[in-house]
Amino acid sequence: MSAEWYYESMGGAIGPVALDELIQAINKGAVGPDTNIRRGESSKWVMAADVKGLMAAAKSAEDAAFEEAEAQERRKIERRRKEQELREKDEVRWMNLTVSTCAPAATDRFEIIDTVFALESDGKAGLFYGKPGDAEAAFERVKEQLREQAFAIGADAVINCQFEHRIAVTGDGLAAKQVVELFGYGTGIRFIHGTS
Repeated sequence: MSAEWYYESMGGAIGPVALDELIQAINKGAVGPDTNIRRGESSKWVMAADVKGLMAAAKSAEDAAFEEAEAQERRKIERRRKEQELREKDEVRWMNLTVSTCAPAATDRFEIIDTVFALESDGKAGLFYGKPGDAEAAFERVKEQLREQAFAIGADAVINCQFEHRIAVTGDGLAAKQVVELFGYGTGIRFIHGTS
């Protein structure tokens, strides 16, 4: 006997379909308990409800699909929760990330991640000699760049920072102008928590 199935729909026969396709048709409502079905081309038509185990198998497949959808939703919620948790941890790490010219306390255990470098350039020659606050603002921008780079590589702090500045000239001839460059660099570290 053939393993291919047929079912009646709107006065015509649909098929051949595999058993799993027939079960999908039941779960979608295209085939109901009173729909005529048959197995193979030559067998006689019977109601779907009369085929032993068919409606239960369809129900099981529907339940499995529902359970899978629920499981996917649970996984999605868990993924969102973990992402939120990571964002919150990142916010805490960002708030606690320090830029320092010193080394950490002797009791702090840490691992070195990488060197970070930042440069701030301003076309106003009076950056350090002009308006009050210009130098401090440039210094803060360099520190912020160091923090951003350290954060990007997963560091908790930038230690042993050095800061320097110089006056440079860009362009030539009449287009030449003085610029002030402030740069800083340091070592990005990650603290090691726990007992030794």
